[in-house]
Amino acid sequence: ACSNGYSDLVKVLLENAVILSIDLNRKDPYIGLTGFNSACFQGHSNVVKFLMENSATFSIDLNIKNHEDQSAFHFACKCGHFDVAKMLIENSAALSIDLNAKDRDGQTAFHIAIRGGRVNMVKMFLENSLTHRIDLNAKDHHGCTGFYFACQHGRFKVAQILMENSATLSIDLNAKNHVGQTAFH
Repeated sequence: ACSNGYSDLVKVLLENAVILSIDLNRKDPYIGLTGFNSACFQGHSNVVKFLMENSATFSIDLNIKNHEDQSAFHFACKCGHFDVAKMLIENSAALSIDLNAKDRDGQTAFHIAIRGGRVNMVKMFLENSLTHRIDLNAKDHHGCTGFYFACQHGRFKVAQILMENSATLSIDLNAKNHVGQTAFH
């Protein structure tokens, strides 16, 4: 129901979850998606909003990760669902959503958005970084930052935006990875 955006059905399932012993945090056996993760992955903002509004009442884990340690926030950013990512950021403090969660490669949703060349999403990260404590210098398991990925993947516009905001937001343009390479290499 969540992965297909059937909000009316999702509502009925939630209303009957306790009585019918429906596990709202159950992961699928393939890649480990929950209903919430699936809704974020598919960009069903109406379902995402409803689940977030009812997460405390029904103990829905908004930070649960799949088999690759990717969270719902990773999926929204990876798939370019701007409205869903924005909703997660805006509600992160109230719902304890971890915006700096790392996947099995040590990458945050910020890394993922940059690698995908998602300019508007990267701008949203920058606009919200101070208020929501988003780490713009987070390093993955190889010591690579978002700026490094922007340069290594040829994301010109993203790299330009990061450079323009580097002084204001303390983005380290000279960060070295584990083998001593910077974005310039």
